Amino acid sequence: DIYDAIKPFYALYGKEDALQFHADTQVSAHNYQRDNRQQAYRFLTKWFDLPDKPDEIPVENYVKSYSELASGVPADNLTILGLARQFASKIHHPPVPANSGAREEWAVTQRAALGKVVHYKSVTVEHPWYVANTDHSTVESISFRFALSNGLSATGVWTKSIWTPANAPMVVMINDKGRPGVNEEVWDHAPEAANLIQIGKQVLALSIVFTGDANPSKEDVGSLGYMMTSVGAPPLGLEVAQLIAITEWARQRWHPSQVTLESEGYRMQLVSLVAGALQPRLFGNITIHHGLQSLADLLVESVKSNQVPDVFCLDLYKDFDLNMLKAMAAPARVTESTYVDLTAAKQ
Repeated sequence: DIYDAIKPFYALYGKEDALQFHADTQVSAHNYQRDNRQQAYRFLTKWFDLPDKPDEIPVENYVKSYSELASGVPADNLTILGLARQFASKIHHPPVPANSGAREEWAVTQRAALGKVVHYKSVTVEHPWYVANTDHSTVESISFRFALSNGLSATGVWTKSIWTPANAPMVVMINDKGRPGVNEEVWDHAPEAANLIQIGKQVLALSIVFTGDANPSKEDVGSLGYMMTSVGAPPLGLEVAQLIAITEWARQRWHPSQVTLESEGYRMQLVSLVAGALQPRLFGNITIHHGLQSLADLLVESVKSNQVPDVFCLDLYKDFDLNMLKAMAAPARVTESTYVDLTAAKQ
């Protein structure tokens, strides 16, 4: 069904014999044993005008055993992680300017560089599809699927008490696990969505791309991450663009008196800080739970890129660290309640 279908096209150019088919019945499996190899030699010899030596040269006596080839490696031989640590140890970021005026000028320059590093491209919410709504007792909610202008999507749930004013302060919540994680009790000192609603806040809990039910590849988040990076759209830049776009849409939709950001996990920590650094007036406060103290922490243990593709953004640590992103987010106030221990988390 392949050979017979293609052969007529070769016949159009008078090249029927330039396409050949050989069925090897000596081994009943996909193979490239001697018969197949020698058929290939004959074909290539004819069409590339090679010396006519169709039979394979016996090489069995020249093939060395595993023990003969095993030579070992030096005791101090570096692994890929070891090489990364070596290169990272040579990175020294300039200090953040202490003077407020100089810091603002510095932030403008760094902001442009950061956008290029993460390949940030702004998007808009084209269609906020209403998926469901509830009105139970004193709480109301609306579930959304956000269709973004770049063809990707995210999900979110807006919730508030019916007694809460329409323009009440809004808390945008993101979590490494997506929306299902915003009410888990594993947050040390972190407010759950229900508690925020009880004190008169309106909450928008999001699953941005690569998290929760907005993750197209739940079994292996990295596979899609690798593909997106290969076409110049790394996951970090996509996530940041979604967070900014949906927050800007929410501001126009509900006109909250203030918007704050609550994030859990070091993946969303990075998304939050990059979003705050690129749009410093989008959030009044950014609160981070279970984040890192430095991007260098990722080199303490072997963090797998196929599980956290957003933190593997090429050249990010070379040019920036978390303290720089926090400074660039001003006037937003950045606070951190707890830090994650990657060594303990791995164990």
